[in-house]
Amino acid sequence: MSKGSRLAKGTVIYAIGNFGTKLIAFLIVPLYTYYISPDDMGDYDILMSTIALLTPIITMRISDAAYRWMLHHIEEDRLCISAAYRVMIISSIISLGLTLLVNAFVPIKFCAYFCVLLILGRWLESLQTLLRGLEERKLFAVSGLLYTGIFVTLNVIKIVVFGEGVTAMLQSTAISEIIVIVFILVCTPQLRTKVISDSDNRQLTKSMLAYSAPLVPSGLSWWVMGLSDRYVVRYYLGPALTGIYAVANKFPSIMTMVFAIFNNAWTDLALADLKEGSETSEYSSLVFEKLYRLSFSFVLFLIPATKLFAGNVLGEAYRSAAVYIGFLYLGSVFQGFTSFISAGLLQGTDTRPIAGSSMAGAAVNLIIDICMIGFIGLHAASISTFCGFFIMWLVRMREVNRTAPVNIKYGEFGCFLLLSVVMAAVTVFTGFITDVVLSAVFLAVFVVLNAPLIKEIISKGRPGGIFGS
Repeated sequence: MSKGSRLAKGTVIYAIGNFGTKLIAFLIVPLYTYYISPDDMGDYDILMSTIALLTPIITMRISDAAYRWMLHHIEEDRLCISAAYRVMIISSIISLGLTLLVNAFVPIKFCAYFCVLLILGRWLESLQTLLRGLEERKLFAVSGLLYTGIFVTLNVIKIVVFGEGVTAMLQSTAISEIIVIVFILVCTPQLRTKVISDSDNRQLTKSMLAYSAPLVPSGLSWWVMGLSDRYVVRYYLGPALTGIYAVANKFPSIMTMVFAIFNNAWTDLALADLKEGSETSEYSSLVFEKLYRLSFSFVLFLIPATKLFAGNVLGEAYRSAAVYIGFLYLGSVFQGFTSFISAGLLQGTDTRPIAGSSMAGAAVNLIIDICMIGFIGLHAASISTFCGFFIMWLVRMREVNRTAPVNIKYGEFGCFLLLSVVMAAVTVFTGFITDVVLSAVFLAVFVVLNAPLIKEIISKGRPGGIFGS
């Protein structure tokens, strides 16, 4: 199978497990805005973002190392899974103990839910990564469908019918994670392995940790860029605006999810098939060119279109969220570009450059937040997100170009970027009619620019034609 065919097939499979399910989850956002107050939404968002921040520490990104080892067939799958479990068990116990200790001195709101979700979510995420290492993509997709189906159903019943509010969201998350974890373990005998404690396995664990440990600062930085916004907004502007900002972030999460689908397939291909060399550099450049054209043109349509949707569908208390989405969309685009570029760094065993670029982006994000929030309010949070991911992408591009250059048509790329920044800034002030006109114009631009790709998808032609041979 050609590289293009493998990439297309992987993207389709990941899309089945992610796009439909995430889209359903996204579509119930308006439900939240009518039944949950901005203050409660702010509390929920802070709790879930804090859990996400702690994820790299709890997992030590060990499942990412196991995933790479398994794809490269460096060790037997059973040994890699056992090594990952060893790290996960130890770190879960330590994390739970530290959380309870902190709660004894500084009470954590919803502490019981926090502890449960902290452990369950990280195990689910790790198991799904191991499924990718086993190349069980279809099961990965089914687990995503199952999770969202249960989560959405429980939310609708508990929030709309029983009026349980924010606790319903927490309970639905925990129940969904338990069911899906059990489902994965039942369906995958390889994951029901014992933890091996011999010296060889301990040495393997050390080798895998040497690979995954530098990824921890990267994971922390990615979430600091999101979580720092929430904490700064909450400190300076209060919980209600934190809730509004949380809802504004739900819309760009669709772009983030689309990138995650593609980048999962791209990383599979990069780690399993692509090697350093001019052919790989050419292919990566071709794929990235199509990716940025598609992304920028889609965002130029989405910014005014989403503003129309949010301003007219959300509950009245949340409608102001519509004006903050432009730069958040741009942030999600460069987050996706950064993940794409990162596949080149993950091919090697030295993952330290990833940590440096992530910390640079997080620092820029936090500095802009603190310096500007007193002057432009919530806009500072959205602009800082864009700037942070943009800086992270620039730094990683420099690192990747040392070994596997990705050639970019900088004139074209710069025009797309400038136009997108102008769109994000202008739509803060535009009214209904202007947004309708902009949406229509840039929908046409999107279709024209991506006509060959759209035709390929619609006609269900040769998959490799989408991404090259």
